[in-house]
Amino acid sequence: MADLSLLQDLQEDTDRLLDFVSQDEMLTPLGRLDKYISSENVFNRQMVARSLLDTLRAVSEDERECVSVLERIDRLADDSGTELIH
Repeated sequence: MADLSLLQDLQEDTDRLLDFVSQDEMLTPLGRLDKYISSENVFNRQMVARSLLDTLRAVSEDERECVSVLERIDRLADDSGTELIH
């Protein structure tokens, strides 16, 4: 019985992880950027800084979205917990 309980716990953990990943996949690039910029977790905000280039490439065809990305970069620059330049 202990093995069954362990297997159920593992399945629940896997389901929660997949739900989290699926939520991110459903967001637009700007939606993902907003999600992580507003995170309380410093690591998440640092990950945003690393993924900005990918986001800019994804929205490069739309000048308005590029401006939105730059506005978010400005918001990150004001955050003393995020180092944009290493």
